[in-house]
Amino acid sequence: MGRIKNHPSVNPALSYNAVSLRSRKGGVKLIVGFIFKEENILKKAEFFLKRRFGKIDFESQTSPFTHTDYYQDEFGKCLKRKFISFEKLVPPGTLSQIKIITNRIEQKLSLNNKRKMEPTRAISLKGSYGRNTQAATTHPRPKGCGFGPRSINIDPGYLDLARLVLASTKDYKHRIYLNKGIYAEVTLFYQDRTFQPWQWTYPDYKTPEYIAIFNKIRDILILQIKGN
Repeated sequence: MGRIKNHPSVNPALSYNAVSLRSRKGGVKLIVGFIFKEENILKKAEFFLKRRFGKIDFESQTSPFTHTDYYQDEFGKCLKRKFISFEKLVPPGTLSQIKIITNRIEQKLSLNNKRKMEPTRAISLKGSYGRNTQAATTHPRPKGCGFGPRSINIDPGYLDLARLVLASTKDYKHRIYLNKGIYAEVTLFYQDRTFQPWQWTYPDYKTPEYIAIFNKIRDILILQIKGN
């Protein structure tokens, strides 16, 4: 990964405040993390997100999600993790709206909804998604992994030059209420040329693999800021 010379993390002569201000004016980087079992469910979720938020400019590799068994009762075992980011920057104040949209996608792709449908019937997303979008609902199921009511977990957040912020429907002492039942958490902060965790940061977000992903997305954001 090459260095970006005209940024305060590598060139103290450049004002961090000036770059940060340009970042806020242009918006923040929308990121989404997925926890899922079936690849075709992931593709459908990405399809709906692209229809709403535009082009994806970064995709991490899919990796096993083994950091906690928290989701096993709902999803079963054999879970996977992936992160993406979107090219179009968004206002940070829209995070709660984005979380509501991703919750709606989760509901549309839930196993409970699929059981109510014929195997070849399509699902339709309206309203916040603009034009109707459809996708087939036939899903091969891997053996020995188990299944729960949801088929995918979609965690939106945003990244700027100083922090990674995640949205949540759960309150806690370190989270700030936004609106409509949505809270925000500063999960990582940028210091000493890399993202750093807090004491409350999820264990998987503390790993070098995840940190490298967010550092890479931050590099993409810097190039976007420089191009504006």
